[in-house]
Amino acid sequence: MAQAQRKNIVLALLAIVGGLAACAGSWLANLDDKPSISGDIIPVVLPSPEHLPQKVNRKGFVSSDACIKCHRDQHKTWHDSYHRSMTQVASPDAIRADFANVRLEAKQRTYQLSREDDNFFVEMADPDWEATARMHGMKLEEIADPPRVRLPVVMATGSHHMQGYWVPSEIGNQLRQIPWFYLIAEELWIPREDAFLQPPSTFRHFATWNDNCIVCHSVAGAPRLDAATETVATEVAEFGIACEACHGPGQEHVNFQKRRALGESLADLSDTIINPAKCDARISSQICGQCHNFFKPRNPQGFSADGYTSRAGDDLSETRLIWTHERTKDHPQSTDLVRGCYWDDGTCRVGGREFLGMIESKCFASGKLACVSCHSMHGYTEPNDQMGENMHGDQACFQCHQDYAKDIPGHTHHAADSVGSRCYNCHMPHTSYALFKGIRSHRIDSPNAATSAETGRPNACNLCHQEETLQWTSEKLKEWYGHPETKLTTEQQQTSAMLTWLLSGDAVQRVISAWHMGWEPALQASGKEWQTRFLAELLEDDYATNRFVAFRSLRNHPGLGDIKYDFTAPVADREKLKQRVIDLWQSRLDQLSEKLNSTVLLGEQRKLDLQRMQQLIDKRNNRAIFLPE
Repeated sequence: MAQAQRKNIVLALLAIVGGLAACAGSWLANLDDKPSISGDIIPVVLPSPEHLPQKVNRKGFVSSDACIKCHRDQHKTWHDSYHRSMTQVASPDAIRADFANVRLEAKQRTYQLSREDDNFFVEMADPDWEATARMHGMKLEEIADPPRVRLPVVMATGSHHMQGYWVPSEIGNQLRQIPWFYLIAEELWIPREDAFLQPPSTFRHFATWNDNCIVCHSVAGAPRLDAATETVATEVAEFGIACEACHGPGQEHVNFQKRRALGESLADLSDTIINPAKCDARISSQICGQCHNFFKPRNPQGFSADGYTSRAGDDLSETRLIWTHERTKDHPQSTDLVRGCYWDDGTCRVGGREFLGMIESKCFASGKLACVSCHSMHGYTEPNDQMGENMHGDQACFQCHQDYAKDIPGHTHHAADSVGSRCYNCHMPHTSYALFKGIRSHRIDSPNAATSAETGRPNACNLCHQEETLQWTSEKLKEWYGHPETKLTTEQQQTSAMLTWLLSGDAVQRVISAWHMGWEPALQASGKEWQTRFLAELLEDDYATNRFVAFRSLRNHPGLGDIKYDFTAPVADREKLKQRVIDLWQSRLDQLSEKLNSTVLLGEQRKLDLQRMQQLIDKRNNRAIFLPE
């Protein structure tokens, strides 16, 4: 690789880490060694431990191996969790995808996957070359014959919903991501640009592990990016989210316990281990907020060299600039990506950033609520969501709000055993998004029609009672809880709020609505047949994520359980399934069991008001939105 190309990549990494991407162009403008297209020779790179960030016992970290002797049960529950398998060295046990002679195509590029014994390979356009070409403003889609390489897959991230794969770079132990993800449940490869909620015009992103993913996907990661020496020599204490991510470095704890067991003097030692369950709610939650958050380093240069200096139990604000809603509004380094994290009322709407929602909750402000109030890292009932025992239901809230347990219907105005009486469903609705699904908001609050009308954040009432209007919700909240009357538009008074969000909303409103149209509790309350016609419209949505979510929801509707759909296919192919769904729905229209009315554009004659539907579609909010998953 040319020397200037190497320097380009290291400088770009440093720019990204420091939030200075806008400045990268001025630095790179002085570098005139642009990449050139070379012949048909395909270099082959073999797997080597040197490709990976080096695992070292750095700064008092000793890895989870040191914990198992004394904490066998805790080690097992950690080992069985998705935290442990968040980042894994590539192996047959770690890799979930099929690599056996698989050919992938997208963005005028082909990727040939293969497996040889226990090793996995991908033949592809040289990712270092493409990243550098992109930096120089070259239009990759216009280059038909870039240099190709055959690289080993050396690392995998994710093991629950989807998995990404990393290949080595020529720059030290920098890792680049193959621009594809594997959806585990669907056994489906999808292009990286279609895996996240972002405008369809978004350029392909050449992700690097060392400058970003390292923070939450390893323990005590140090990027060690050095522009002066043009090197990347990344180190970690351990891959994945392991014991010391939550308990702090363990060397002093190990030494302390060894001496105590031997009856030796402890005068010059202290046990510095942290237990989140014994910390106050603020610090305990900040331990989770090391990852379930959105931030940038306060000292970008220091982070690039040696990672974050803070450890579990330290105040996050000392080392991180946390992108709270207030900060995103006027900070000079705030971007569309950062602002996309929030609804207009300041509620976090991105899964994986739950700390930002929780800190806006009155329960947290009171000093009582912490992440471990409901979640448990070692006492969970199942790895999915790691909820503590009896924490999947109302008991989680009754820990503090026992008065409501005495008369549930009196508070909820729903039958005690109905989904409408579950605390989570009303106070933590699925208004966050990530991983192709709705996720419960961790800003604990109450349904409010005015908030929905003014800021666009969907409320729990209309997400469940999908045929009802905001006017209906406003009247019920006034009748039951004394809410003031909400000033609403004619449309908000007469048209289903859900249909308005689905057809006229922005990309996030559309995807949240589409997901709820496949959510079984809502379908029990609202029926599961009338929505099909409207959900079909999203099979042609500009946002790939919205198309896929709509497709999965449609499979929960009568007669559609076996439909096939490629949400990344050309428009003409997608239109075929849309029309098939519409035709099937039309053929069943006379058999619909639900009581229909004009709020869902279907009158007593079961005739769709196409004019009103088109008016809603024409009002669609097409502003570009990026969600920072």
